Amino acid sequence: MTNKNPSPLTRFQLGNREGGRTKGARNRITDRFLEVFGADFDDHADTVIATVRAEDPTSYLRIVAHLLPKELEARLQVEQRAPGNLDPGEWATLRRVLDLIEAAGASGFPPEQVFQLIEHTLRAEMAKPIETSPALASVAPDSDPKWIANPVPAPPF
Repeated sequence: MTNKNPSPLTRFQLGNREGGRTKGARNRITDRFLEVFGADFDDHADTVIATVRAEDPTSYLRIVAHLLPKELEARLQVEQRAPGNLDPGEWATLRRVLDLIEAAGASGFPPEQVFQLIEHTLRAEMAKPIETSPALASVAPDSDPKWIANPVPAPPF
């Protein structure tokens, strides 16, 4: 096939259709190849991938790297939770209580004793008087309604 228009000035101008492949030729070949390759991939992909991964891990990872986008946007959201799924405010309060126990010198006692002491002290300090009904007021030894509340016994230590 000889070029009838060898001049570089006019060879590629609009309307000059001589030479080159016919329109769609490469597309037909590519489409056919992808069709055959896709069918083969459907039939054998699992075994081939497993074989490559086992026998040539370097190539396997290279293929994986080529399939990933050039700029992989990774979003890693780490949610750190305190023990017991406490929120930060609750965790800070618990830490404060533990620090106070240690500062009071009670950290050497068994935890059960410390908890009993804390419970006893809280009940004693936070106790609310129980209102008496008129029927109970007549049997009360005095007019003070606090005598009805059951006092919490002191811890055994």
